[in-house]
Amino acid sequence: MTELRAFGGKSCAGLDCLANKGVMLARIYVPGLPTPIDVYDTHMNSRGASKAPAARNLAAHDRQALEASEFIDRTHNDDFPVIFGGDFNMRHSEPRWENFTRYQPMTLVHRVCIEPSSGCLVKMSWDGDAPWMDTQDLQFFHSGERASIRPIRVEALFDGSPGSPQLSDHDGYMVTYRIEWLVGAVAISPELAGCG
Repeated sequence: MTELRAFGGKSCAGLDCLANKGVMLARIYVPGLPTPIDVYDTHMNSRGASKAPAARNLAAHDRQALEASEFIDRTHNDDFPVIFGGDFNMRHSEPRWENFTRYQPMTLVHRVCIEPSSGCLVKMSWDGDAPWMDTQDLQFFHSGERASIRPIRVEALFDGSPGSPQLSDHDGYMVTYRIEWLVGAVAISPELAGCG
């Protein structure tokens, strides 16, 4: 099952208004898992590449963060684990981070995996104590009432290394998650797990 929302006509700035950016939900049913997983993806307004003034592209990003949060609130079932990933275009921007985190309570994968005791294997280069500020691509997650989820490995893809050609202006980002649930939990059927 999928559902999507394009960002509003006034929730863009500059050249980014030529692309229909938004947020999308894919509700995924994994055989053997008693609950589906809600996976959300987004691509948010750029900064300099938009060619819009800084105040304008910041305001557009803030509106997109609010719209994405409202969409998730409307479509997500708290019983299900959730992952929210994409190109958030927040690299090196404290104001964008502040705005985004006002609306988004999920846990950032970087914040978990940066802790040596987390059991999360980091197979990519992270510098400093806030490596999430150095990238556009991020993932957030939250456990559901019926199953827990946590990151156990992060790695770069399509970074120009042998066997991994560079396909974009920034590297791909892959997170492996562990999902756990109580033995004997009754599976939720697709018919009972509709949106909203």
